[in-house]
Amino acid sequence: MYGKLRLEGYIRGKKLVYRNYQALQLNLRSPQKRKKIKRENLNTIAVKAVNEGWSLDFLSDDVMDEKKTRILNVMDEYSRKCLLIDTKKTYNAKALVESLKNLIDTYSKPQYIRCDNGPELIGKQLAIFCKKNKIEISLHSQ
Repeated sequence: MYGKLRLEGYIRGKKLVYRNYQALQLNLRSPQKRKKIKRENLNTIAVKAVNEGWSLDFLSDDVMDEKKTRILNVMDEYSRKCLLIDTKKTYNAKALVESLKNLIDTYSKPQYIRCDNGPELIGKQLAIFCKKNKIEISLHSQ
């Protein structure tokens, strides 16, 4: 406020501005610091070998024609190697299962797949696929 008034030529002293500011009760409280949320990952699984567990997640991005694109990322948890990056305009559970089948054909099947609670990831088709292939689904939420 002092800077604005001084540029306009009204005020010469900082203390005068401060006294008037307090007299008009314009002094605002400084914002309170937010408490940080402490989260614990309860289902931590220690991976001991390559291809024992995969991490699976979706990202969304806007492309040049302003339409959203869904990006499927699958990563090996031990080696941190990205096994698959696949993009589609819409990614449903059927397309997810098809991508996982192709991935299992390329690599061997994992013991578990860690994923969050996305609509494609909690659907029946993925659960049936994992049960048929004896793959555990490990859900984690953030």
